[in-house]
Amino acid sequence: MDSGIVQRPHQPLEVAHQPALMRRIFEDAMPAQHIRDCAVLHARLKPGKYCLVSYRLEMERRLGDGPDSQIVTARFLLAGSSDSCFAEAQRAALNTPAFGQPVFHLRDLNAVVWAFPNDPVLTGVHALTDEERITREVAPSAVSQILGREVPVRQVTVETVQYVPERGYTVKATALTGDGQPVVFYGKTCPDVTGKLTYGRMCELWESERRRSGAFRMAQPLAYEPRHIALWQAAVEGPTLDTLRGPAAQFPPLFELAGRSIAALHQTPVSGLRRMTVADLRRRLLDTERLLREVKPLAGRFSSLVARLLEESGNPGSRPIATLHGDLAGQNLVLSTDGAVLIDFDNACAGDPLMDLGSFLSTTCSGRMMRRMPPSDLASILQAVIAGYERNVPWDVPCAALRWYIAEHLISVRARRTVVRYRGISLEEILELAESTLAGTGVMQTLATGLAAPTHP
Repeated sequence: MDSGIVQRPHQPLEVAHQPALMRRIFEDAMPAQHIRDCAVLHARLKPGKYCLVSYRLEMERRLGDGPDSQIVTARFLLAGSSDSCFAEAQRAALNTPAFGQPVFHLRDLNAVVWAFPNDPVLTGVHALTDEERITREVAPSAVSQILGREVPVRQVTVETVQYVPERGYTVKATALTGDGQPVVFYGKTCPDVTGKLTYGRMCELWESERRRSGAFRMAQPLAYEPRHIALWQAAVEGPTLDTLRGPAAQFPPLFELAGRSIAALHQTPVSGLRRMTVADLRRRLLDTERLLREVKPLAGRFSSLVARLLEESGNPGSRPIATLHGDLAGQNLVLSTDGAVLIDFDNACAGDPLMDLGSFLSTTCSGRMMRRMPPSDLASILQAVIAGYERNVPWDVPCAALRWYIAEHLISVRARRTVVRYRGISLEEILELAESTLAGTGVMQTLATGLAAPTHP
């Protein structure tokens, strides 16, 4: 039984997910290039607009020490709309890639393709790959802030940390000072004004009393470059919470630290944050339910669960409006020698603090389930997060309210991402977890331990 597939009869999308076939198509579209291999890196569906797929092309090695691979990002558009998209892409400022043309058109597939460092949305990628520019324009100030004194910088080397087409590009920069000391910092470019807003939030959090007192830790903001929409911050070295491996007994104390850090963030005011409300969550539930109607044969169960979530959304309760991270997940908590460090404030907002806590528990559950963690070990982790959080906030953490936020996030975010990104925990597993969460059964029975009396959100 195919329990988690959205029906997609559009032939170009079937082709897009066949790397061997796309290798031949790209080779035909890139004259004088021999492509040895093709691999899909990212895929994301924008319902009613296009499907975005990025590929790594392994090229025949050229003479010298140049690169032997090329990342390309393809937008597979609705029939008849690729010509105008290609024309618009050609009018943008383009940079020369390692191989082939900056942008090209696969008309038979209704697709437009950008060759890295060119991107359909991100305009600052090339600036973050320019080591000479970073050495001149960024490193002197960044290194001086990190070391607390002015020092000469001889050179900077840059390596890619993460590239998500249209969403963000992150690099690790290693500066070599005049006396040979390496200093590491990170840069990220985002769409539109996201970087500027994030930098402002980070500066306010960095100067906050709670951060200064050590109640929570974060990466030090260093600079923002408006021209390149690039944000620079000091390095936070250590593994992220989602990469932890090893004996299960080591996890609860670390997740309890995460709960403490989240509690401290929620009590740190930040000005000008957009407000996220239960009404916003209701709207995204309805939007997700429309998408999940196409999931066969789970559509009926998804619709029933969404209807129940909408019915139980009720009164949000008396908790104060808090500063929310907005994307709490294991990859945004770094375990350093100083404890759990929060990173990536791109989605910071204001709202009910249980909204943030629920999203963290949702991503923790789905992530650990993907690795087939035993339910008893997962329960211990959930209890540790809640204990670390509840002991460090002045408000109650009602059981039913928290379960509602977890279930809502599982459907509106985790299930939706599985569909639009073509990967992740299976939709049937997400659905079962959301159903048991709302019912308070299975691993979610642990949420009743030590929590305040239930109320709806």
